[in-house]
Amino acid sequence: MVKQTNIDALVKNARCPRCGYDLRGIMETWEQACDISGTCSECGLEYEWGDLLNPARNMPKWCVEYSAGPLATMRAFFSTALMMLRPWRFWSELGMHHQPRWRRHAVLAGLLLITLVVIFELMLGLYTWGSLVDMQAKVSGTIANMSEVIFKTMLLPFSQDSLGIVNFNQGSYVISPPLQVSLRMLANGYGVGVEVIPILLLYTVLCPVGFLALPQSRRITKVRWVHVLRIGVYSFFFVWLFVVISLICSLADSWWRFVPITFGLPQITVTTAYLSLYIVILIWWSLATSRYLKMKHAWGVGVAVCVMSWIVTMLIYLYTEIDPKLW
Repeated sequence: MVKQTNIDALVKNARCPRCGYDLRGIMETWEQACDISGTCSECGLEYEWGDLLNPARNMPKWCVEYSAGPLATMRAFFSTALMMLRPWRFWSELGMHHQPRWRRHAVLAGLLLITLVVIFELMLGLYTWGSLVDMQAKVSGTIANMSEVIFKTMLLPFSQDSLGIVNFNQGSYVISPPLQVSLRMLANGYGVGVEVIPILLLYTVLCPVGFLALPQSRRITKVRWVHVLRIGVYSFFFVWLFVVISLICSLADSWWRFVPITFGLPQITVTTAYLSLYIVILIWWSLATSRYLKMKHAWGVGVAVCVMSWIVTMLIYLYTEIDPKLW
């Protein structure tokens, strides 16, 4: 016999996943068997009762929100990142009936930050190593403490106390403080510099707010803001990906400065990534609107949200008199 507590837990989930409308009244009309599917009378969402009463039956185990344990969370972090590169599948398997777990979102943000710091440190170490090798070749000397300078720069990249002293067999030389090295590595002459990252962050933040400009669509579907916020939080992954590409291309640009013909590949790569990011986020929101929120005219809604967010972003930068290289 099913325990009463389990029945109460099932009944508690009997709400429309999109608008939150209480569906327990429909359950009271069941006599011998339950319905397989239904339609919310409030927002028109078609749902399956199995998803509402037992959300765990189709739980996306690849998602970092539903992992258990440190090792499982690390695996889920990478599987979630890979799945986000296939947004059509991401939003097909993650549904509104899967309750958001915001603590797991904080874990995801922390892991993204940690991996970004690790990648930055590795890029900084490689950049410093390349600069020292170049310095060694110019003075025709041998650096006695190359490993010490590299690790000191990596461990204290933004500290003036970690000023590098390079010991040659002919004498000692002072290199730039790691702060200057770090900034030079991040903005070393490629087409799009660090100044576009605030633009991308602001644009990503404004996309969920863009739904405010669509009162008719919101009034018809009655989408809860928790779902819109969930889409927006995941979209920050693409800004993280752009920063990683910028770091790698900046390192490549610094290494290739001695090559006569490089065809400007790092500059072209970063510029293409920057321009493509707007298209990627547009596709992300359109697919989320279609497959996750299950709204009609999803691509029109996605385009409207992204275009309006981009316009507001540009107006804010114009108002603050910030002049980025690419708009």
